[in-house]
Amino acid sequence: TPDDACWKLAEYERHFNVIQAGIRGLASVWLLAAFGAIATLLKRPEADKLWVPAEWVIGAVSAMGAGGLALLWVVDQLVYHRLLNAVFIVGLKLAHDEPARPPLHASMYASSPKVGFAQLLSLFYLLPIAVLGAIAVAAGIHAVDKNPSSWSWAIFALAAVPIGLAVAIFLKGGRERRFFRKQAGYFGDREFEQLFGETAGAGTFETLMARHGEATRRA
Repeated sequence: TPDDACWKLAEYERHFNVIQAGIRGLASVWLLAAFGAIATLLKRPEADKLWVPAEWVIGAVSAMGAGGLALLWVVDQLVYHRLLNAVFIVGLKLAHDEPARPPLHASMYASSPKVGFAQLLSLFYLLPIAVLGAIAVAAGIHAVDKNPSSWSWAIFALAAVPIGLAVAIFLKGGRERRFFRKQAGYFGDREFEQLFGETAGAGTFETLMARHGEATRRA
């Protein structure tokens, strides 16, 4: 029944939200571990115990920390967030086909910021990765200042890892609207597909809420 379908959609949405929350919790732990390792290396007694310059280890930890966060971003945003959106758009289609149904999904979509939720969620990963990149660059500058050899300059290759990952996430994180338009086309309903605006913004989902108000008044 339609009501059973709504409950199923809600269960799927909650399931994917819980998984994404768990992934972000893991990302927070990973980031704290990376910062903790860097803070330990900044202590002179600990740095003196190393058989390689501390700047190299700091650069390596920054690169590995950024790589781990980027992998978690892939699982979070490119896997589970897309699965969540795939369920969400079914709720939008139900609201489109049945105006009497409360347009919960349409209201949420219409209230989304112009950049989209995916772009905002990507900042959770992008900003820490950028900070790790800045730390790696600072380590490279310090190493070159102490000993301007080719090995010291090579630390900037490690710094390029988090910087490149931050740029990739920034470029990839803002394609949520394109995903919705593509998914809408699979329903074969031109009117529904046209609800998703070409440009940034809420599209025309306010019309679904207006249709619900009309259907409620007629009832």
